[in-house]
Amino acid sequence: MYKLGSILLFLIFSLTLNAQNDTGFRFKDPDQRSEKIKFELVNNLIIVPVKLNGVELTFLLDSGVDKTLLIALGTGDSLDLKKAQKVKIRGLGSKDSFEAFQSIGNTLEINDAININQEVYFIIDKNNELAKRLGLPVNGIIGYDFFKDFIVRINYKTKYIKLYNPDKFNRKLRRYDQLPLQFYKNKPYATLKVEDESISKSNLTFLIDTGSGSSFWFLENEHISEPELYFQDILGYGLSSIIEGKRSKVKKVFFGKYEFEEPNSAYPDVQQILEIEKNVVRDGTVGAEVLRRFKLFFDYPNKRIYFRPNIYFDDSFNYDMSGIVFDYDGVKIVKELKNVRMKTKSDSDEISYNNTNDFIMSIGVKPKVVVKAIRDQSPAKDVDILPGDELLTINGKNAYDLSLEQIQSILAEKEGNKVKLEFLRNNKNIEKEIYLRDRLKDLLNNSEN
Repeated sequence: MYKLGSILLFLIFSLTLNAQNDTGFRFKDPDQRSEKIKFELVNNLIIVPVKLNGVELTFLLDSGVDKTLLIALGTGDSLDLKKAQKVKIRGLGSKDSFEAFQSIGNTLEINDAININQEVYFIIDKNNELAKRLGLPVNGIIGYDFFKDFIVRINYKTKYIKLYNPDKFNRKLRRYDQLPLQFYKNKPYATLKVEDESISKSNLTFLIDTGSGSSFWFLENEHISEPELYFQDILGYGLSSIIEGKRSKVKKVFFGKYEFEEPNSAYPDVQQILEIEKNVVRDGTVGAEVLRRFKLFFDYPNKRIYFRPNIYFDDSFNYDMSGIVFDYDGVKIVKELKNVRMKTKSDSDEISYNNTNDFIMSIGVKPKVVVKAIRDQSPAKDVDILPGDELLTINGKNAYDLSLEQIQSILAEKEGNKVKLEFLRNNKNIEKEIYLRDRLKDLLNNSEN
């Protein structure tokens, strides 16, 4: 089993106002030791239920952000934000610049954990890009504010988070490996050993980022050179921009004592990361495609991360082999005929069910799956699939019955697989067939010939 990391959400803040001190999170019952939170996992990303000023919302849990963001509210929702002031926020993509409002004095609840003086940044996102990327009504992002007051256990297998009161935490973690964390602008970094011909420094500093669905990102610098074999690819998203860069592999990366051989790696074409953050310590990012392979304890109060492998540890590192980036873009009305099973009663009063030729019409609202972008030199490019094409079916299955994650899994399953796709373009149905192709393997074979 594997999950794809097609969503990459990095936010870098450029603020002109001084942040206000808040009281932090605490349990409503001061004697409470711990609290379990059920989460949804979408494209490796963790979605948690929250309540902000009494309104029920869902937030992305992203250790790579230092502020709490409110991005979009569902239709008909209203929310009273306290003491709002206008600020500017810049994101990872070249077009990711937003007008936002800084608000303090809000009440944020996550199950039985509460902060009665939460600082929130409200981003005006008219197109609701985050929800379109994930296919869920995600209203915001929370990171440092969530982690800093607890010891946080994340179990990707059971899809539960457990919060522990640091003063009452007495669990022994002898079976877990550990790494020290260092913090820069309230974001966690760890030093990992890397072996590759293109990297001259063995120990590199990585941002530990639950909000990146990818595996390893490397930022080219004096120690990290352009890889010898790579291809240009679409790596993911900022809030509104597509992030492009080089797709490659590195020889080995060690996460503590655990070794990953030839994991997928990416080199984003976004040098403004360092310019915006003015970050002199960061060499790259470890995303959730790696983190999901471990049981994790984030211990911000003691600046440690504890980890041990789970059942996903040996999963292969896969990536899209079609060249298609899909997105949700609105909804569509779907009509379906359903066979009616009639209930009949015999003379002996026994009830039986008979299939008939009678049908009922079912009408529902379904998400519309649309091609957002196409990678050059890809199977999709070869058969003239275009941005804006609406996906109707994939291998005979209705696209609206599948999640984006399920669609992406089909497109990353195995090199050589034939995938049948049906699209709607200019009100006409068109059919396409592609054969999945491992671009990195092509490059390697060509280099040996």
